[in-house]
Amino acid sequence: GAPPVGPGQEVLERFLLPVSDSSFVVESILDDIRKDPWPVPSDKRPARATGCALSVATSLLHLAIPRRGARIMLFTSGPCTSGPGAVVSRLKEEDMRSHADLAKKAEPLHQPACEFYEKLANPASLSQGTDKNKSKKKAPPAPPMAAYHAVDVFACSLDQVGMLEMRHLVEATGGLMVLGDSFGQSVFKESLNRVFNRVPDDVPQDGGSICMA
Repeated sequence: GAPPVGPGQEVLERFLLPVSDSSFVVESILDDIRKDPWPVPSDKRPARATGCALSVATSLLHLAIPRRGARIMLFTSGPCTSGPGAVVSRLKEEDMRSHADLAKKAEPLHQPACEFYEKLANPASLSQGTDKNKSKKKAPPAPPMAAYHAVDVFACSLDQVGMLEMRHLVEATGGLMVLGDSFGQSVFKESLNRVFNRVPDDVPQDGGSICMA
């Protein structure tokens, strides 16, 4: 009979496809994207589960292609307000953390959010138990995802979006951070286009200005 199919292969077949097989569907989805019609109360911020979305994306890649290169590209227009990684409450009467709050360590959501995004750089660490009754002998650490899967954050907003908390995840994975006022801004579009620029393998990224002694 056929060999058993592992969980990674199941993920590949169900959620991940080559560009040649999915480009039309992806382009159709992007063309049909509309503003969320669900009303947001005037005294609340929109519900954004950014942390959950990143967790699902990193877990899928970690399970399906743990030792192959890939990029996760997050586009956001505001801070995470729901679930793990939240940096501010949905209630507008509660202000987002300020420099003074961070200096006084008076922001209760900042440190938990930082720790959550740090763990996303290595999804294997999320499944490691924390039971104190288990053997004190530590298991060997799993190889970090940073060597294979980069996380990019593209944020356009006139207010804070929580880049400080997500900073370690982006830096640890070798990703990019692009900030702007609007997704329609020409500078933002040019920056996004450069992400997809490709050069021959034998051409240095700096345009060939390297001098070898």
